[in-house]
Amino acid sequence: MDYQGFFRLKKTIEADRKNGAEGGESLLRSDLVRLLSEYFVLSSGVEVAVTPERGYYVVTVRARAERIRPAHVLPEEGVALFDRRR
Repeated sequence: MDYQGFFRLKKTIEADRKNGAEGGESLLRSDLVRLLSEYFVLSSGVEVAVTPERGYYVVTVRARAERIRPAHVLPEEGVALFDRRR
């Protein structure tokens, strides 16, 4: 997760805690579905539980996937594009 995603998650959790925002949990779930779908072929929805515990939060995410998506790797000839020795 990138920094922007992390701060969005933190802001969502804090808003949900302070204001009782009903949309917070669904926003978090939709973000996680989008993120996990980049790495896996999901076969069910994503379950999320955020539990406060002595000054921090325990975040539990559960999802079922049919398979792992192939990694997006540059082809060997693409590496030369980023070679600074040229």
